[in-house]
Amino acid sequence: MQLDGVGAPVLAAAMEAGLAPTMQRWVASGSHVWAPWWARVPSTTPASQAGLLHGDSSQVPAFRWWDRDLGRLVVTNHPADAALVEQRLADGNGLLSGGGTAISTMFSGDATRAYLVMSRTRTRGRHGERAGLGPGASFVGFFAGPFVLTRAVGLSLGEMVKELYQARRQRVRDVRPRISRGGWFVVLRG
Repeated sequence: MQLDGVGAPVLAAAMEAGLAPTMQRWVASGSHVWAPWWARVPSTTPASQAGLLHGDSSQVPAFRWWDRDLGRLVVTNHPADAALVEQRLADGNGLLSGGGTAISTMFSGDATRAYLVMSRTRTRGRHGERAGLGPGASFVGFFAGPFVLTRAVGLSLGEMVKELYQARRQRVRDVRPRISRGGWFVVLRG
């Protein structure tokens, strides 16, 4: 499990304060090991995940860059470009090779199963399904279960309301610096 953008001291303090009880329980029981990761330059999500999942981030010089060989801009959060980067990095020996599962990442780490993986949303699986969204019944099961879907929608709406509330608190308290937290930002948070 990777917690994107969470610094090691922040996570340690959260676990100590009881704000991350599940992770605290996993580490205390010995079923999981907590290890900080030092991101190379550039310290972006794509570069960090490439390093973690494929052991190499040399093909990710920035979040977006001009690729001279292709003669165009490469943006790593575009599915086709994420697939291009992964194609350049993958050697079949990624962190998740040998039966692993990648969920909601930029790259697959050579995982056997991939769900919501950016680099695989444009590729086809063995049976013609979109591999990055998730193969067949196991992915559809998430959306078919009324409790799961209702919970997901409810939590998403809750995040949107929380975002609006927190944005208002920032304005009232005149917190600076402050970015615009309206429009699509609210929807994307959800």
